[in-house]
Amino acid sequence: MRLRGNDGRERLLSALGQPSWPRYRGVAGKAAALHFFLNKGHPFVDGNKRFAVAAMELFIDLNGHGLVASDQEVVDLALGVADGSTTMAESAAFLRQRLFNKGLPNEQLRAWLEDLDTKLRKAGSPETLGAGIRRHRRITSAIVNTVLMSEEWTALFEDGS
Repeated sequence: MRLRGNDGRERLLSALGQPSWPRYRGVAGKAAALHFFLNKGHPFVDGNKRFAVAAMELFIDLNGHGLVASDQEVVDLALGVADGSTTMAESAAFLRQRLFNKGLPNEQLRAWLEDLDTKLRKAGSPETLGAGIRRHRRITSAIVNTVLMSEEWTALFEDGS
């Protein structure tokens, strides 16, 4: 990846320093800031969105968390930030809903993921609901969000992030 000269270098260093600011709270807020400023700052000639996503995921991992999101959801997040339709606050909210603490016992995490899978299967496939591919994504997202926002799920993964 090639930087955009000295300006690109400054933008890269500025974006990499964002998580250290106290205004961004928790792993989700700091990861969102890192992703947002790398994505919007365009420090590289090409590959800014890919680099921003990779840096965000690495930051999340290095801070003992994992991200439960489909590849498409992450792509949509990156594209939304790039085109201005997704704010940093929305990015942080997205991450808060989908981060989990890797320190949880595997059997507890497995039980919750099996519960999620069961609820998704009970909902039926979009084809049986007569939905097209776009509606399929919205239906699946709505089901996943319902499970992720449930009190049991939130309590399990809440750690102040």
